[in-house]
Amino acid sequence: MIPHIYQHVLEEVVKAGITEFCLCPGSRNSPLINCLMQSPLLKKHFWYEERSAAFFALGRARSTRKPVAIITTSGTAAGELLPAAMEAHYTGTPILLITADRPRRFRGTGAPQTAEQENLFGIYAHFSQDLEGDERCKIHQWDWSGPAHLNICIEDPQLYPGGYQSLTSFISQNKVNRNPLPVADSESLNSFFRDSKQPLVIVSSILKEEQAAVTEFLLRLNAPIYCESGSGLREDPRVKHLQIRTESAIWKLSERNGYVIDGILRIGDVPVTRLWRDLEDRADQLAECSLSNVPFSGLSWGRHIQCRLNEFLPNYAIPFKWKNANFMKWQKADRQKALKILALFEQFPSSEPALFHALSKQIPEHSLVYLGNSLPIREWDLAASENLRHIEIQSSRGVNGIDGQLSTFLGLCEPGRENWTIVGDLTALYDFPALWILQSLPEMPIKIIVVNNGGGKIFARIYKDPIFQHLHNFDFEHFAKSWKIPYFCFNGTALTETLPLQAFVEICPDPAVSDAFWGAYDKLK
Repeated sequence: MIPHIYQHVLEEVVKAGITEFCLCPGSRNSPLINCLMQSPLLKKHFWYEERSAAFFALGRARSTRKPVAIITTSGTAAGELLPAAMEAHYTGTPILLITADRPRRFRGTGAPQTAEQENLFGIYAHFSQDLEGDERCKIHQWDWSGPAHLNICIEDPQLYPGGYQSLTSFISQNKVNRNPLPVADSESLNSFFRDSKQPLVIVSSILKEEQAAVTEFLLRLNAPIYCESGSGLREDPRVKHLQIRTESAIWKLSERNGYVIDGILRIGDVPVTRLWRDLEDRADQLAECSLSNVPFSGLSWGRHIQCRLNEFLPNYAIPFKWKNANFMKWQKADRQKALKILALFEQFPSSEPALFHALSKQIPEHSLVYLGNSLPIREWDLAASENLRHIEIQSSRGVNGIDGQLSTFLGLCEPGRENWTIVGDLTALYDFPALWILQSLPEMPIKIIVVNNGGGKIFARIYKDPIFQHLHNFDFEHFAKSWKIPYFCFNGTALTETLPLQAFVEICPDPAVSDAFWGAYDKLK
């Protein structure tokens, strides 16, 4: 006997290794929800809003390194999944988008709760299937390289009989892995070393299991490196003798000290650092090569090798005759500049960078710190303490946006450690529904830090017209209270008291002092 389509699809999904679901109950998807509720061994998170649910699933998939599914009803509910699908596409994160739909005969009619949902996500779904009646689900063909979409056409849910069957027996006892990447060709890296004798290595976000292989390669290479916080190597003493700490005016400072950068070797995800964007204007001046586990170069030009770093780098032989130029004079000048920046933190203690510096020293060891958008990432890289405290840094850099940041962070939270996020004010406002899930995480250590500088200040130093900053005079007291999370506010200071298990902290830098800091910073040489 062929089971009903909702039963069959979920059986195939569980067989494929998916055991965690974010559920957004509605009418059209009620058979799917009711079927899942018969299986207590499957992990379920309940959401009222689809966009945040999808970003939460993205965080869960990143945390567990396994696919997580989102199930929505039909219509615009399905469209709400697109932002998270875009992020998952560019970061190679496996999330499964299961959308209930009205029967195919309603397509193109404009009937209530009806949209054209087949292939809704376009290139952002690496596998997509539209199903109705007794058609067979082929989710086993999905390779986990990014998002997948199953669109399930369901008749009036009231017409289906009860008798939902448990899915527990379909839980795979075998470890299911995504397909391996193609064997990486090292010729692009060989040609990079033929073209570059004075490279700078940028290490951006990499996986924990990749850090040892990357470190060993860096030590063999013996070239200057700039480590972003997401690399996990920024505070690592093993590579301290190779590190360049300051990014501003890096081209001039290196050249002035006898090291003319002629190549950029990127290891990891697309970097946040401004110097990466500078490369678009230097295509005729530099060699470039990127190594990462996703197929995106992050530039309109240059070489790119898609590979698993912990497999490729240990087996890569640096060309025998290649030897890096001496960069000690540049590194010494860089250290002197870093000390001047530390002095600015003391001179302007209520500025935004100084507050980042103070906050970084107050976060407990072995915490997760999720940096929610470009400005917190850059300010952490600039200002965070360099002391090794085994803090894991995470961020979402696939599409470089502010969307879904709190939801993604909450999906990444794990018990047994402190979980902190630092986001800007607009980022927090943009993802207001995220805190809905806190009611399901009452024992999870969670600290949400919102740096409220009255708008999107990342644009203040780029555009003179204030409309680009989205200026406001809001505070977040009632934001926190509406979700019943303890609220704290610090004006011009970092944390000055012990926080409870869960806390929402608003930090307000002094805008005049921040402007003074950046004025002094720009004068550093």
